[in-house]
Amino acid sequence: MLLTYYETIDSVRQTLKEIGIDTEEYEKERSLMIVQDITKTYFGSANDFLFFIKIFDKHQEKRGKNGISVFADMGVFFHHPQNNKKNLVIEFERSLRSKFDTKLKRFCNYHKKDFDRFEEHEKGNLLKAHHIKITVLSQ
Repeated sequence: MLLTYYETIDSVRQTLKEIGIDTEEYEKERSLMIVQDITKTYFGSANDFLFFIKIFDKHQEKRGKNGISVFADMGVFFHHPQNNKKNLVIEFERSLRSKFDTKLKRFCNYHKKDFDRFEEHEKGNLLKAHHIKITVLSQ
């Protein structure tokens, strides 16, 4: 599952095709789901998001799959009308358990400029909300 914010669904599909992934086939068999502007999913509540993930996980389990991977573009939080966006991100990240009761791998992706908005202690709090941390910086 790819939850995109800054990129369009078509641009994500095109990038995946360029690296040899048959997006049409995977989307047809529902092994790949690309969702853009997931504001409503995120801002209903963390519980709503987890419920959605559990439903998707059950669907994949019925298909004989071993779980799901979610790649989420966290840029959505920086364009939400609420004033204190940094606290909103931290609150959301903390509300999701670092380990889920589903077979889920969660990858929260931050644009470098968005991540740089946080103070060092806030970055630390964000990273603590995750089981494994991978940081990729590109210029």
